[in-house]
Parts: sequence; structure tokens; C-alpha cells
Amino acid sequence: MATGKCPKCERALSNIKVQPVNLVYGPKHLRGGAFVCPHCNTVINVSLDPALVADALRRSSRR
Repeated sequence: MATGKCPKCERALSNIKVQPVNLVYGPKHLRGGAFVCPHCNTVINVSLDPALVADALRRSSRR
């Protein structure tokens, strides 16, 4: 399995921490996750909660 490296500490990322975050988009508050290096706590990426996205897609396909 190929692993990436943290851009800050340059250690191999064989696992990664995911921390819940609130994303603010104008008046809307959405759930998301911050993907964090387990060695130095640098934020690697932030993304919407996949369950939230799937639910929104299901609701929009019903219209």
C-alpha cells in the first residue's frame, strides 16, 4: 500500500486522524471533517461529511 507524506513533518502517513469540524458557508453551517497528521497535527485536508452529501443528493434526486 502506498502512503503519502505529511507536507510539514515529512513523515509517512500510514494512518490519519479525522476530527469533526463545523463548516460555515454564508448563513449555512455544515458538518465536515478535518484530516490531520497524527505526528504533528497539521491539517492535511478539510471535507464535507460524506453522509451529509449523500443525503443531499438523495433529496435532490426526488424532486
